[in-house]
Amino acid sequence: MRRSPQKLLLALALGAALCSPVWAIDLKEAYQAAIAYDAELLAAKAAQQETEAGVPMARAQLLPQLSYSSQRNKVETDTEYLKSSYPRTDSGKYPSQNSALSLRQPIFRKAQWDALKGAQAQAEAAESAYLGENQRAGLRVAAAYLEVLATRESLKLAQNATAAAEAWLTLAEK
Repeated sequence: MRRSPQKLLLALALGAALCSPVWAIDLKEAYQAAIAYDAELLAAKAAQQETEAGVPMARAQLLPQLSYSSQRNKVETDTEYLKSSYPRTDSGKYPSQNSALSLRQPIFRKAQWDALKGAQAQAEAAESAYLGENQRAGLRVAAAYLEVLATRESLKLAQNATAAAEAWLTLAEK
């Protein structure tokens, strides 16, 4: 069985990628990952979007309302005359059609204007809450990142102290 060079190169590249050590991330990458996956930040973003959706709904109450309706019927009649000089029965078929278009625009509705202003204020408050949560997420990431760096340095210090102690022990044994 002969393998193509592309498949062989792909297999080698995949093997090298899987065997390589895990790469450390810098603070910027950690922050970007936190923005994408932080549950508190995602909840704040969803709440902000939900609140902002109320502004167009409140604005829609101030816009003109246009409605159209149409009705079409087919009418069939059978008429029977009892005592008349006309023929005893008569029938007819004709279409019937009805359409209506209406436009309604309120001149002034204080309640709807107040609802729009309230929705805009809530959207601004939700934006502020989201920005605050974004800052808190940044602080959480920075604190965790600095804690990892401090732990790494403590580990290096402990390893250096162990190496120095081993060197002193070796010298003392001689």
